Amino acid sequence: MLKFKRHPHPSRGQALVEFAIIAVVLLMVIFLIIEAARIMWAWGTVQNAARTGARYAVTGQADRPDCSVEELSKFNYICGEDSPDLRLASVISRTHAGLAGLPLNEDSGIFEDPNYYNIEVWGGVQGTGELRPNFAGMPNEAVVVRAYYRVPIITPFFSSILPSIPVFGQAMMNNESFGQLGGSSEGIGIPAAVVIPTAGVTPSPTNSPTPTPTEAITSTPTQRATNTATATPDICQVKFDSPAVAGYNFVLVTGEIGSNVRIINLSTGEIISGYQQLSDFDGHACPGFATVFLNITLQAGMGLVVESSDGSSDITFVLPGTATATASPTASITPTPPPVQMTSTPTPTPTNTPTTPYIYLRPSCGSPDPVTGIVQFTLFGVNWPVGQDVVLYWQNTSNFQTRITGHNGFFTQTWTKTGLANGTYNVIAISGSTNYTTQYKVPCDNATAVPTAAASPTTTPQPADMIIVGPPEMVSTGTPVAYQPITYQMIISNTGDVNVQNQFFVDLFIDPVATIQPNSLRIPIGESSGYVGVSSLPGNSSRVITITSDFGFANEPTPHFVYGMVDSIEQIGEAIETNNISTPDVVDYVQIADTPTPTPSYGSGSQSLMGFVQWPSDDGLDPLLRARVTLYDQITGQFVARVEASPISGFYRFDNLPTGSYRIEACGGIDQQASYFGMRVGIDVPNVLPLVSVFTNHIPCP
Repeated sequence: MLKFKRHPHPSRGQALVEFAIIAVVLLMVIFLIIEAARIMWAWGTVQNAARTGARYAVTGQADRPDCSVEELSKFNYICGEDSPDLRLASVISRTHAGLAGLPLNEDSGIFEDPNYYNIEVWGGVQGTGELRPNFAGMPNEAVVVRAYYRVPIITPFFSSILPSIPVFGQAMMNNESFGQLGGSSEGIGIPAAVVIPTAGVTPSPTNSPTPTPTEAITSTPTQRATNTATATPDICQVKFDSPAVAGYNFVLVTGEIGSNVRIINLSTGEIISGYQQLSDFDGHACPGFATVFLNITLQAGMGLVVESSDGSSDITFVLPGTATATASPTASITPTPPPVQMTSTPTPTPTNTPTTPYIYLRPSCGSPDPVTGIVQFTLFGVNWPVGQDVVLYWQNTSNFQTRITGHNGFFTQTWTKTGLANGTYNVIAISGSTNYTTQYKVPCDNATAVPTAAASPTTTPQPADMIIVGPPEMVSTGTPVAYQPITYQMIISNTGDVNVQNQFFVDLFIDPVATIQPNSLRIPIGESSGYVGVSSLPGNSSRVITITSDFGFANEPTPHFVYGMVDSIEQIGEAIETNNISTPDVVDYVQIADTPTPTPSYGSGSQSLMGFVQWPSDDGLDPLLRARVTLYDQITGQFVARVEASPISGFYRFDNLPTGSYRIEACGGIDQQASYFGMRVGIDVPNVLPLVSVFTNHIPCP
């Protein structure tokens, strides 16, 4: 019989080691359950808050006489307007009350910050068929209330991987017929409005901060659609159906059924998908939906453009991290059908490499306005030789349009055309031995024919033509001192009949090195002493622009010559391109001062940091072009470098950085009244994902 002998000296530490290993795993599982419960609780809270706000909105009520968001720093701009929208304020206030229990960061405007939150209200039906931001809708119209929140991760192990997770809540309802049944509710006297044809909740809200406040919405009956409107339906413009997330190789897109869409990398112009046709799927912002697969893996901060064959487009930026189950309450996103026509439909693209010069149009097709006969589109040039002139033609090389000079490889122009018959038109770009042709089509392939009026307008609107009236005028008081800031004003005017509806820039040039002739086309943008962005300029109108040069005059040369230039980076197609430079202001005397001491060099390395500057527009997050991006040492606060964001995409890049921790600040403005400033801190270099997006807030630049 075998007998087992007991070891005389058993290891008393073995059990302790085994327990320690099991305890670590057990604790991680426990904390994972706790974090998941916190996320689910936060998601349920924001969903309930959105429903609470929507249910209040549909009643048409408003808290009177006070503006109920006056104590909320994120939304008190509503109370500061000349005619505060008390109903909008009340809906936001009720939604905010529904977020009770969540620790809210009332001061942050940066989406990635822990405890960040935001509330959006959309309602009404615009001419394009889209909802209006910051508006709760008229009777019988749809209203959408959205709530966003960043749930901070409290477990140190998990928070080092993902500091916070976004959750979204949204409710879409139809407003009641308030004010039309003889009651005393809000909206008395407002005529019946158009009923939104698509009922139900629209899932997957985008993760954009609150859109910039728009002008007060009026209830003028003549601006409403009527029951006898033309049978030609408005297209549902293409848009990203949910946030694009780093690490994925697909995006979700919604738009018109049957339209074909493709995805473009905003920073390089590279086309990163084939054409994908949108199929009929319920539960999305538009009737058509598709999962568009990409030939790359998305990286955080990357800018994406979706372009549709119906001429519409949308822009988004890739979020860091991975998607969570709480980000989208609908199950329709995951079980998408297999991609169709990924290889059967050839893509007539210039090339898939970002190194070849090409141009493209947004939109690439359209129908002339039935009254004015006008079509308008924006031309984008990508990867052209830096500094080498690019000549643009319409239809053929005998029909010269404009010459692009002084660009950095990328350029944009907005063209306006009148009297176009149905057909295909060529847009030609030539630079040296390189030429490229793209096409504009009238109408779009899936456009419904619109009856042509029997009589055409008796006069043809004159194309836009922008000038600067007279020389720049110094508004700084006292004798100017060398190397000190100086402020100038200038009057810009659109002498054409056609409205300029796209952003452009006005620059100030002090003692430019370039020789300026009476009909000079451009002053190199690298010599600019200061600039301001302008959102639009109606036909036959003028505006006064104020620009400050931080550096001012130098001691030499004397006298000093100061010029202004409108449309300085050639974004607008004009009738005359040789009258954008002003006559000079001549300054005979400037008080001499010591030459400023150059900023000490920070040091050099082999690392890079890049990203996009974005601002919250009415349509979501748009690039803030030519924003001033400044890099600082996070530890010492020392200035490192400053660059200007791209005039086409808002892209910026810092090279030759040593390893360390940095802070990025971005600042820019549009129309002078709207100043934007954003900051990102604690950015370590080297970084696994060196693309850093800077979201700007609607606050003055420091």
